[in-house]
Amino acid sequence: MKKQDGFTLLSTLLGLSIFSVVLLLVTCAAGILASRFQDDVGLRKEITIFLSQTALELHQSNAISCSDGNRTLILLKDDQEITYKLDSKGRLVRSVDDRGYEIVLQRIKSVRFDTDGRYLFIHLVDQQHRSYFLVDSTYLGKEAVNNSLD
Repeated sequence: MKKQDGFTLLSTLLGLSIFSVVLLLVTCAAGILASRFQDDVGLRKEITIFLSQTALELHQSNAISCSDGNRTLILLKDDQEITYKLDSKGRLVRSVDDRGYEIVLQRIKSVRFDTDGRYLFIHLVDQQHRSYFLVDSTYLGKEAVNNSLD
């Protein structure tokens, strides 16, 4: 018998199938790792929009106050009471004159509102433990009172 140099069809197919399985496992592992470290850009955009809309509403408010251990923000604007507070499901809700509510943010771990009557400080923490801040003042408020209950 002559000595055969080279590979048989069976050994080539076996090597190709092992290579395919390894490549599939590496691809799946890379996808899992990439999604684990993916930044939640959508939530950050929502928070940025919320902070800018709240700043605009604050500029037009006549008075600012905080209550419920600085977890509730109350803005008085044109004979309307606008309230922001965090509910038990991690949602920041806005209500006008306690008539219904609007969800302005979701996936929020904590929020803190502080005011001295003219300046407002907002500290938000999302569920990934990232902090967001807003410090601004009202342009119209002259009789603003701080009703904080610390």
